[in-house]
Amino acid sequence: MDKEQNKVVKATTKTKTAAETQAFLSGELDNKLIDTEHKPFTRADFIREQKQAKANIVNLGCDLVDKEERIGSERKDKNGQLILGPDNLPLLYPTKYYVTLTFMGGTIVTEVNFVQFDFLELGNTYFCKGRIATVKEFGKEVLAPVFNQFVELFKDEEEL
Repeated sequence: MDKEQNKVVKATTKTKTAAETQAFLSGELDNKLIDTEHKPFTRADFIREQKQAKANIVNLGCDLVDKEERIGSERKDKNGQLILGPDNLPLLYPTKYYVTLTFMGGTIVTEVNFVQFDFLELGNTYFCKGRIATVKEFGKEVLAPVFNQFVELFKDEEEL
């Protein structure tokens, strides 16, 4: 990149949002660059940027390193007696599914549903989309990412 292009990049990336900057750097805005530089900042632009700033969105690129299935324990009543179902077998709490995700700078263990658990494969890289929510952990409520969508990015090279 020559000095003139570098000046244009610096000038156009100073007041843009992250998405606009990424679109600019990827070349999506090459033919629209002159038009966007002279576009006035409108009230609609301001409202859109405020919504983006306050949005509860988590996007994370990560590798799946572990999957764990925790079978629910037997249900008991107040007296400590097993609660039996219609077939005279003890009732169980629901089975929970957890995945361990690593990313640059950390690791997250998060609960997923069975469909996601079945879809996810060890060693693959995923783009996880979700939100921050309160989650119960050992009887305490903590803030943690809750992912509702996993997009597969790369397969493990050993499988190919």
